[in-house]
Amino acid sequence: MDYIFCPIGGGGLISGISSYCKNLRKEIKIIGVQSENASSMYNSIKEHKLSSIELRDTICDGIAVKKPGDITFEIINKNVDDVVLVSDEEVANTILLLLERAKILVEGAGAASLAAILNKKVNIERKKVVAIISGGNLAPNLMNRIIIKGLIKEGRLIKFKTKLEDRPGELLKVLNVLAELKGNIVSIIHNWLPLDISYKKTEVIIELETRNHQHIKQILEQLKKRYEIEIIEF
Repeated sequence: MDYIFCPIGGGGLISGISSYCKNLRKEIKIIGVQSENASSMYNSIKEHKLSSIELRDTICDGIAVKKPGDITFEIINKNVDDVVLVSDEEVANTILLLLERAKILVEGAGAASLAAILNKKVNIERKKVVAIISGGNLAPNLMNRIIIKGLIKEGRLIKFKTKLEDRPGELLKVLNVLAELKGNIVSIIHNWLPLDISYKKTEVIIELETRNHQHIKQILEQLKKRYEIEIIEF
């Protein structure tokens, strides 16, 4: 291997890995990864002295440390080649990727190393790279948010509303367009109660699974030929 990427909190994991690997082969590059919102070791390495920080909210709570340990700081200073930062957005995208492609459930701290690789924090072209994936303590509610937001960002989930004449068959016309373009309906809300809706019309809210942003564009273009469409935030 040429590179090893490892998350850093207090620094114990990367201290052990770097000490062993550097003793084995000096040329192996060890890269530490921290959250942008919890960058105590990153700051300490860059400033060449131990420093503490005010923690901000981060999904990488497993590596959110106000001040690194003095022993691990010395080891990292000696053996680690660089420390880089990743954002919560980058980590969330990586969690979803690991869940969907590798069938691995990883918490924010555990996904940080792969997030750094995917977002090209270090030039590793044509190199043999190892990412330390550690920690699966991801709360179900947070996992649900990551999945839903990830699907929305990738253009795989959309919600919109329109107004239809309140008579039999009108909703079917909309559904036929969606079926023809292979949009998968998640939910439909049919509501004639809003005060801004006339007495002979109804409001329809549809949540739809799609393939990508191009697929969404194709569906909306067809619907807008006959209906007024408003995209709704989730």
